[in-house]
Amino acid sequence: MAAGLAGQARKMGVSTHDLGRVGFYRRGMKRLGVVLLWIVGLYFVGRAVVEPFVIDLSDPATYRNDWGGPHLIGVLAVHALPGILALAAMVWRVRRRRATASSDSPVVSPAARGK
Repeated sequence: MAAGLAGQARKMGVSTHDLGRVGFYRRGMKRLGVVLLWIVGLYFVGRAVVEPFVIDLSDPATYRNDWGGPHLIGVLAVHALPGILALAAMVWRVRRRRATASSDSPVVSPAARGK
């Protein structure tokens, strides 16, 4: 694939050195996007944690005009569900990344360790 990309670049008159810059730019933009998603996700998690303490769960007048109202389940779904989903996605991502990182280490059989 890389040879094909380099060949296409030469046909278009672009040096292969510029292809490295494009990759660097894409990686940087991807990292920026991931950081922004984590910030938004943490905001949603914080909002989900705080919401039950901000409203009076026993007084419908405190949440009747909120998004998802007039019922408590609707208000909690609108305000807390995005945080729960964001937390689940972040935990999944961290666990997946750790599993990938641990599988990158060389696997040594017990026989090779001398056991």
